[in-house]
Amino acid sequence: MNAPLFGVDDAAELRALAAADVSEPEQVPVECVRALAALGATRVEVRLGRRGFQVVAPGASLPEPLRAALDTALATAAPASERAHAVEEIAAGPAASLAVLLHPSVQAVRWTLAPPGLDVRLATLTRESARERLRAACRHSPRPILVDGALQTPRRPLDEFPSRALPAPERGRLTLLPESEAARATLLVHGIVRAVRPLPARLPFEVVLEVAGTGGEAPDPAALRDHADARSAAWDQLAASLLIDELHRPPTDPARDALLAALFLRGVEGGLAPHDWRRVPALVVNHDGRRVRASADEVEALGAEAAIAVLEPGGRPRGTVLEASVPVRAALSRLLGLRFEDVARHAERAPWRSRLRAAVDALWALAGRVAARTPLPARALLPQERALLAALQKEWPAYLVAGRGRPQRTRRGVALPRAAADVALAARGVQRDPGLLAAAVALLRPPAQRE
Repeated sequence: MNAPLFGVDDAAELRALAAADVSEPEQVPVECVRALAALGATRVEVRLGRRGFQVVAPGASLPEPLRAALDTALATAAPASERAHAVEEIAAGPAASLAVLLHPSVQAVRWTLAPPGLDVRLATLTRESARERLRAACRHSPRPILVDGALQTPRRPLDEFPSRALPAPERGRLTLLPESEAARATLLVHGIVRAVRPLPARLPFEVVLEVAGTGGEAPDPAALRDHADARSAAWDQLAASLLIDELHRPPTDPARDALLAALFLRGVEGGLAPHDWRRVPALVVNHDGRRVRASADEVEALGAEAAIAVLEPGGRPRGTVLEASVPVRAALSRLLGLRFEDVARHAERAPWRSRLRAAVDALWALAGRVAARTPLPARALLPQERALLAALQKEWPAYLVAGRGRPQRTRRGVALPRAAADVALAARGVQRDPGLLAAAVALLRPPAQRE
């Protein structure tokens, strides 16, 4: 850093330096969390306010030279040369991201030593935006991060997805993602997200690269972009290898197995699969409750003379059926021309069971007519339900209501009971494959509207 940088208006130049990498004040809490993690915090708690925030970081070491350097950098009355030297000291240490406290929105900073932390006053702070930035930045943190008392690093379903360490010299892991997500590379500095780069991959996965960020090291989005562009094809192959290895393991959770099967068939259609992909045991066949893996060749043999009996993952079949979600069935139809019969909807029932079912349906229909008067608010809908409604409303007015039963026509449009099996099936299908919209419209159209 040279003297002319602070030659005219040193306070303005220093604040411009901090703002160059942090455009919004809502990013300031994120960088403070990163700095305290670098200083050894075992846990970080953030309290957000309308005019600032507090950070408490048990275990963090706040050396006096660092505090003195920051105080000097923030002191507008200090000589420009002293402030420049203080900024250099901060930038050369593990807590380089504390330079964010020179951001134009920062009005005052106070250190706390018992427990270690910071009290920062800002000109303004949008709490919801700051909370969302912290949630996104701290999702991979190895230490607990709490924001307004809520844990930002909870265990998620993705934690159960197949994962593999990257080969040396890279430091990080590759984890497969659900089919609805896009491939990406994520750069962490001290366990906090620094940058995210979308990848042109044929399988959905996330590569998480960890950089210590010590000794003045300052990785940036441009470095991640260049590295990701050079390694994208190799990561794609690593993801495919990881997936195939996982498919050779015994089946576990039905929903997880269905997602892995959908990922594999997506890779096949994208050209990222071995030449003998039909022999990979990517599918699951259920024999009277006993779940076993099966290859595409074995499943095709089941439908040599008739449609293949199929059931949504997690069902309780009788006999031998293929467990397959809507995306898996669609891919198998495109790849092999297979036909399916849903045993859950077409199986014959004993007379007494039919009568009992009819009575239950009548009760649910009565409850549905009452519930149909009150549409569920948007905030109560799941992402896949919102996607389904957005698709259906292009065809005819529709809204979700509580309960089960069948779709009904009302003055508002078509009421769809969210707990109905067909509605849940259609929601998952349209979310994962928008090309299934026509099938969803036909499936959910009320009887009076069917052609």
